[in-house]
Amino acid sequence: MQGKLVVPDWQYFVDKCSTCYTKALSVTEGEVASYIPILAKADPAKFGVSVCTIDGQCVSFGDCKDEFGVQSSMKPLNYAIALETCSFRKVYQHCGIEPSGRPFNEMVLDHRRINGEFHKHNEFPGSDNHDFENDEDDFAAKYDDHGRIIKATKVPHNPCINAGAIMCSAIIEEGCTVATKLETVQGYWERLTGQKKKFHVNEEMYSSESDTADRNRCLAYMMKEAGAFPECAGLERELEFYFKCCSQMQNAESMAIVAGTLANGGCCPVTGDRIFSPLTVQSVLSVMFTCGMYDFSGQFAFSMGFPAKSGVGGSILMVIPGVMGICTWSPKLDINGNSCRGNAFAMYLEGKFMMIDVPCKLPTPNVYVPP
Repeated sequence: MQGKLVVPDWQYFVDKCSTCYTKALSVTEGEVASYIPILAKADPAKFGVSVCTIDGQCVSFGDCKDEFGVQSSMKPLNYAIALETCSFRKVYQHCGIEPSGRPFNEMVLDHRRINGEFHKHNEFPGSDNHDFENDEDDFAAKYDDHGRIIKATKVPHNPCINAGAIMCSAIIEEGCTVATKLETVQGYWERLTGQKKKFHVNEEMYSSESDTADRNRCLAYMMKEAGAFPECAGLERELEFYFKCCSQMQNAESMAIVAGTLANGGCCPVTGDRIFSPLTVQSVLSVMFTCGMYDFSGQFAFSMGFPAKSGVGGSILMVIPGVMGICTWSPKLDINGNSCRGNAFAMYLEGKFMMIDVPCKLPTPNVYVPP
């Protein structure tokens, strides 16, 4: 032991987290999601919190072992899997990275590529020092002499809204069966959780989600009409896969390890397994920071200063880059679809430790700039 753990006074931190948990437990506002019938059955009194640091220190409180459907909390991870298994150009060709300013299931696509409002030097931040030479044929947009796109399609604004998540479902193992897609995702998720949680889909939740998915089917047909999907996409197949990913069961402890993996630049803190590249993690955390908390994303980013992604099952995945991952789970949601107790815990923890001032310790990756 060298005394160089990222949280050197662990017991002090645990005591403060316990205080924050107790304070958040007293929050009684919110309603359990009911637009997917099975979610309405969740016990509104449940509340679990887990923390996993980048060097593998873990602590949990409350109902941390109770399983829940990940719902939208899985979206940044499927985005990461799409980035890892395809080229960045391929993913960016079909899904944007901009906040939409609209509800998560709004029937809208980003027109700005068609309107020529994006400039190639502004689409991705950073330098062009990464070798993407082999991806040239994957990126469909064409540019004029001034760097403006002159040929492109409408696309979902970002992978944290439903349209973008459905698009990522189409990109993962493009053209393959649902079983093949699930096998790929299962492999990633079991590594992300440090092999501590077997990947499994709640079939009752999947059926409940599929039976009430008129809006998601509308989103898929809207994207098909716009020509946004990859060539080999099949609408019902992609939707089935998307619904099953949302119906995956995890708990706060396993999801904290997932968040800790993102905090650790893509390396699982409990196994040392390199799962995502630093470049992928940077891309994912950027989108989580700007788009991860539904219509509360801007306020959360401004107030907390770290990336997060919520789901209507009551979970919030929080990432303190270079320090730790946190998962909270409590089914009662606010008007934006975020867990009331989860938000309260984040607010209390931020007040105790000023997480926004924690320096990022991620390695500096090469940053992709489309041609």
